[in-house]
Amino acid sequence: MIIIDHPPSKFTTFFCLLASILLSSYGDGSSANSSPESYTFVASANNIDGNEKLTDSYPNNLYWGDTHVHTYLSSDAYSTGTRITLDQAYRFAKGERVRASGGQYASLRRPLDFMMIADHAEDMGAFAALSEGEKVIKDKNKLAELIKNLVSLPTAKDIVNSKTEDEFVALQNKLVYAKGLKQTKFNLDQSFRRKVWDHVVDEAERHYEPGKFTTFVGYEFSATNNGMTHRNILFLGSPDQTKSILPFSAYHSNDPNDLWDFMAQYKSETGGDVISIPHNSNLSRGQMFKNETFDGDRLSYSYLRTRAEFEPVIEVTQYKGDSETHPLISPSDDYADFERGWYDSLIGSSNDSISTKKENAKNSYARSILKNGLRLESQFEINPFK
Repeated sequence: MIIIDHPPSKFTTFFCLLASILLSSYGDGSSANSSPESYTFVASANNIDGNEKLTDSYPNNLYWGDTHVHTYLSSDAYSTGTRITLDQAYRFAKGERVRASGGQYASLRRPLDFMMIADHAEDMGAFAALSEGEKVIKDKNKLAELIKNLVSLPTAKDIVNSKTEDEFVALQNKLVYAKGLKQTKFNLDQSFRRKVWDHVVDEAERHYEPGKFTTFVGYEFSATNNGMTHRNILFLGSPDQTKSILPFSAYHSNDPNDLWDFMAQYKSETGGDVISIPHNSNLSRGQMFKNETFDGDRLSYSYLRTRAEFEPVIEVTQYKGDSETHPLISPSDDYADFERGWYDSLIGSSNDSISTKKENAKNSYARSILKNGLRLESQFEINPFK
């Protein structure tokens, strides 16, 4: 568990993020009440939108929510069977009974207090639109093939209801192929990108219930740099403020510093606020918190100050593995092997030496990063991981 203290923002003073619920995971027929895969904690919310002020009960209130939900707008989720809409996801979070992509009905035992739908910025909404025959990409050579492949995709329900093992494998392989399509950089029509993002903002605003259920506008920045360096981007602002931008994606740049520049511009031009939440650093191959910049330059006070401003929290656990610690860096901790999703098993094989793996682990897991923050503070007089 990571608890990080940072200056009070419009909504929170303390975040403790553990992970995310993927609603589509309930498509296998398991009950949503049995064992949710992850949660996010928040303590002390105040000064909500509209200038209404809730009773300041800091630090005694604990709020439960999720800042990492994918819907049918995410290309990887859509290609692997998810058909959950934003409206369904919000209603599920508020305790309503909804029908999951696998055909089963599910509901939460306890409604959430807040949620952010964080669909991937890269080609957001494209797969669903292409499946409906919309011509949202400019490359006509790719268009026909993509539509053909997406229209023939099996649903999660089709796979769950397979009558034979061979049928199950065949349908599953179609999904694996389709998920690979998300790596394609589509040249999306700008008006389509605008329509999708406005829909994201409008749905968050429609489901916002002051004092009862808080919605955040956001998305996932899905960068890859010899490892996963994904981040969820959480905005604070009115619909007019959040609609004034379009998501900055890994198609623009994989460099987090460029992302932070985009975030700084949002703050300066709109007066709103925004933070970045790194996740699955356990799959970053040491790239998420390495002791140099994206370009290999030395760390500087300016770089560390920017990181401290825009990344005050980390998502430390989800179904792709735990990012708190690892046996290589906590050999005497019996629980260091908890939910270990190491990149060898999830991102191909690796011939890295043990020493290299240890170094990668030190730059990937939160427990060692907290120690590194103290070291950086003694050198630069600022701790980016406090």
